[in-house]
Amino acid sequence: MSEYICYVTIDNSQNPNNLNLVSSTPTGSYVTPPPSMLAAGETLQLELDSSWTEGPSDTLVWTTGLSPNQATITMTFADPWDPLLSNQASISVTGSQAAMLAYGVSYFYASAGDSTGNQPMQRDHVAWDGDPVRVNFSVVQNALASQPAKWLLQGIKRVVWYMLENRGLDHLLGQIYTEKSLPPHVWPANGLPQFNGLGASPTFSNTFNGQTITANPVAAGTDDIPDPDPGEPWEHVNVQLFQSNPPSPPAPWADFWKITIVRIPAISPRSCSFTLRTNCR
Repeated sequence: MSEYICYVTIDNSQNPNNLNLVSSTPTGSYVTPPPSMLAAGETLQLELDSSWTEGPSDTLVWTTGLSPNQATITMTFADPWDPLLSNQASISVTGSQAAMLAYGVSYFYASAGDSTGNQPMQRDHVAWDGDPVRVNFSVVQNALASQPAKWLLQGIKRVVWYMLENRGLDHLLGQIYTEKSLPPHVWPANGLPQFNGLGASPTFSNTFNGQTITANPVAAGTDDIPDPDPGEPWEHVNVQLFQSNPPSPPAPWADFWKITIVRIPAISPRSCSFTLRTNCR
């Protein structure tokens, strides 16, 4: 026989402020109604039983925190009779930006169909059906919310901006900006807009196996360079990094700015792979 009951725990132990009850709209009856205030550091346990006509449900609205961190916290839970309706469990936090920073980390765990209360619960989710419904709400104040930004930034020694894919290569090897086309925005705001890329008229070159290759900017809209096109499949990348497929670690990173064309006969007689290898250690 189904047991349409909501077992609810509200944990206020990670909140230095009281929870003040604003409203409660239950369907069914509480064994002990929720109090008007849950003190800081305390935990509340509730049991909401079904009525004669409907499964148990309620929406508890609380306020907590001091201005400007005062937040409104809404807790919803339901174990409906109607097979077309799903179980419910949710927590939402509203208020100012400071309030969201302070209490937006609040969460819940829930389960459905656990008659003993000993089964694992899921974070921020409840199963669609199953009775009873158990929900453990945790109201958490972010410990950093009241700390000034200066306190947090003092621990940062350096910032590394790591760029991958095409934009990173465009910055390093391309002409996304030149001395004739400076970036419209720079950081910091009073920084210099100069950009150390290829430049508008590059003269850089490398020589390998008696062949000298000079940097040659590609016009916008060109989609057939390089030719052959660098292979992107897994096997091609293995050859680019390890010079063999399957790979044979470690990758030979000894050469610097070395461009090679490696054929992969096992894949296709016409398949080629361009490799740009740099010493990144």
